[in-house]
Amino acid sequence: MSTPKRTNRKGDSQGLPQATTGPIAHDLVSNDLTIHAVGRYVEDIDELYDSLMDGAILVHRIRMRGSKPVGYVEDITADIDARLKLGIERYGQPLQPFNGRDMLLDAYEEILDALVYLRAALYEIDHEKNPRPAIFGDKVTEAKQMADNDDAKPIKRAEP
Repeated sequence: MSTPKRTNRKGDSQGLPQATTGPIAHDLVSNDLTIHAVGRYVEDIDELYDSLMDGAILVHRIRMRGSKPVGYVEDITADIDARLKLGIERYGQPLQPFNGRDMLLDAYEEILDALVYLRAALYEIDHEKNPRPAIFGDKVTEAKQMADNDDAKPIKRAEP
């Protein structure tokens, strides 16, 4: 695989990812999904939205290493405002309902990306020499334990 020649776009908060010898994050998510599929399901879109809101707050707290238990609403709101400005710069208008796009398809694709990023972050945390930050707690979920089990069969990725 070759690295794209694209340079950072205006508004990108990070550079392009570098190739590593670690597992492919998409495979980690696929393995986790086979375990999670037997578990619970979110029953409606309101529950999903609430879960994603909780996720945004948790990720913000983790990135701040738990050092800022208050003020996250203002921080996250500022980040949303920055994303709004970036969207207007890139697409010439803000995201609005009834804009001719399938919002659920857009959300689904973004959620898939978020799963991959979060699973890669979990892998990095679990394979660093330092223990997980205290904000994660001590308990590792059963699905996570099974996914990291050496006996788990990796899913083969199709060649592009």
